[in-house]
Amino acid sequence: MELRKLFTIVWKWMWLVVLSVTIAAGSSYIASKAATPLYRTRTTLMIGKITENPDPNTMQLFTSQALAYTYIQLAQREPVLKGAIQSLGLDMDWRSLAGRVSANNVQQTQLLEVSVVDSNPNRAKVLADAIAQQLILLGPGMENKNGVDQGEFTREQIEDLRVKIEDGQNELTRQRQELDAANSARQIQDLQNQVLILESKVSSWLATYSQLLLSYQGGDINVLSVLEEATVPTFPFSPNVQNNVMVAAMIGFVLAVGGAFLMEYLDDTVKNPEDVSRVSNLPTLGTIPQIVGEEYSEKVIAITQPLSPIVESFRILRTNLQFSTLDRPLRSLLVTSPGPSEGKSISMANLAVVLAQSGLKVILVDADLRRPTVHKIFNLSNRHGLTDAILHVYSASKEKLTADDAKWSPGRRDPQAHGKADRIDHLFHDLQVESEPNQEIRDPYSAFEMVDESEAYGSFSQVEGFLQNTQVENLRLLTSGALPPNPAELLGSERMKHLINVLQQGADLILFDSPPCLVVADSAILSVNMDGVLLVNEAGRTRTNETRRAVEELRRARANILGVLLNRVSKAKSGYNYYYYYYYYQDGEKKRRKKPQNLLEKVLFRVNNNHKSPTGVGSTEE
Repeated sequence: MELRKLFTIVWKWMWLVVLSVTIAAGSSYIASKAATPLYRTRTTLMIGKITENPDPNTMQLFTSQALAYTYIQLAQREPVLKGAIQSLGLDMDWRSLAGRVSANNVQQTQLLEVSVVDSNPNRAKVLADAIAQQLILLGPGMENKNGVDQGEFTREQIEDLRVKIEDGQNELTRQRQELDAANSARQIQDLQNQVLILESKVSSWLATYSQLLLSYQGGDINVLSVLEEATVPTFPFSPNVQNNVMVAAMIGFVLAVGGAFLMEYLDDTVKNPEDVSRVSNLPTLGTIPQIVGEEYSEKVIAITQPLSPIVESFRILRTNLQFSTLDRPLRSLLVTSPGPSEGKSISMANLAVVLAQSGLKVILVDADLRRPTVHKIFNLSNRHGLTDAILHVYSASKEKLTADDAKWSPGRRDPQAHGKADRIDHLFHDLQVESEPNQEIRDPYSAFEMVDESEAYGSFSQVEGFLQNTQVENLRLLTSGALPPNPAELLGSERMKHLINVLQQGADLILFDSPPCLVVADSAILSVNMDGVLLVNEAGRTRTNETRRAVEELRRARANILGVLLNRVSKAKSGYNYYYYYYYYQDGEKKRRKKPQNLLEKVLFRVNNNHKSPTGVGSTEE
């Protein structure tokens, strides 16, 4: 994953990071402040009479450290702790005290430290000193009130060393015998190494045994004395508020970042053009930024805010559509989406406006015969519309001329007055004449000739009365009209094809708003008669499998999918910037807004832009 993309993900979820760090640090601070403060102090003891021997040998130091381990164990045992509690007259169980007492030997020294933790600093001090005194009383030659020799632990240690030495010497003898019997060089080398290691251990045990025996007999080394008494602690060692807050904040940060990457991994929505290309193998013809919407009637921001960066995005979409069909002109375009409420209708309305503003004659047709919304966007009537036009243009064409058994019978039109025939004039029992427009067809039984498209399919004037003008020049609207009980059958009928050809006589481009293609089959049925299809996806909402299925459905119907329009793109979520091209008018002069240079300027820009920017696209329920 690219470093820039990593930063984009973290920035997208920055609110979660800040929230997680704040909650973790705040909770840690409150918990630390509410916790009972604990104080720790220690008493330092000296093992042996080092002060009487300024030049102790190594063996004496080793023996003292070996004895220190025994004293460390004794410091947390019942005899020592009970004795300390009784000497101070405290009402306390020795088991509860054992968890707050620790002892350790300072490395490479004869020093033994006894530490005590308590919520009362004075009590911690007297307990540490009392435990140290109890350890001194348990030294060699000291007897308790029952007359039991407290130097017993030294005798036990000497006995343990004697057993180790005997076992080591026996093992050494066995290994030497194996070495004498060994044949291979590798085996000899391994046995020699084992013998050397064991000899070193046995020698160490022998030296320690001699010193312990000497200590037991003379008692010089195994003597405890207080080197440093405990002091009353001034500050509690726990809780450490600063450290706790820092650790909690770091944990909150790591969890938030990890959660952000997990959410991104589990998020299967389309967020940027790269996702569109990966899922559908289609180009992204336009990206429309997300801005908070205002009133319903002000959604066509191409009219109300022509200098908005959103409108500039629709102009880019218009240009990309024109370049996507260079081989033949785009006369009809179907706009659909995988699911509802993805900004399809409002996006098409703004696209229609920018197309009309470029000089093209545009007809916007609301072919969503289930939940029509285009008339609401332009605040127009929906009393008559597409369904009425389909029925009217079809009945009008039937009333022109009739033919029966190759004999023309007079209808509502006089052949001598008009001089040209409709396609219906060329219907016979054994022959149906099919011709391309502008190709003359003569028949010995007919006094007419078919010359152009309008006379083959009917006249544009037959449906022009159903079109409604908008406040945008060159843009007219054909609303849905009355909703039929069978929308799919009506949109896929020959009448609909007939109407599309008639509408093309009065427009350079016809835009069709259709229902979501994964909800009903209307879009796939209507796409067959279109020059191109534009698929609308909402960034951060449309799932990748929905886009993939929508493309498959349209391709299965042999639709010509030109590309995808990515709507409601959030800069924070997609990593795309839109404020670089923002223009505005001030004092009647067009000026370029300065690009934010730092984080503070960007925050101020976004706040100001949310209050003063034009309406966002697609908040209309569709």
